[in-house]
Amino acid sequence: MNPRRLAPKLRLGTLVLAGIGFGYLGWRYDLLSLPEGNCSPLLRFASGSRLLVDTRPHGIGEGDALLVRGPDGRLHLGRVTRVRPEGAGREDTESFWLETDNADCPGASSADFDWIPRARVAGRALLALPI
Repeated sequence: MNPRRLAPKLRLGTLVLAGIGFGYLGWRYDLLSLPEGNCSPLLRFASGSRLLVDTRPHGIGEGDALLVRGPDGRLHLGRVTRVRPEGAGREDTESFWLETDNADCPGASSADFDWIPRARVAGRALLALPI
């Protein structure tokens, strides 16, 4: 086969694969900003930081920073301190105990909401990008 005839097909294949890759990234990840001028309930994230959030997390464990929907519908940021596996206790789904670690910034935690079921997890914060 002539390389000149093969080059357009390779270019098209590369563009299709890149489009699929960008589509997957847009479907799976999101960038959210913490409010500017407010405090952050977790010390590792500064106010105004942009968070890279995995909106479809698998394997959530202790120490992970989660964004969860509270009963009021608002997003809350907390750190997982305990994981209750599926089928443990009265729950038939995995659930998480969240806490905040910044005493100067009151934030919602499991002390307010009790165990957080997986259905209320909006995403896992993977990293904070500088302002």
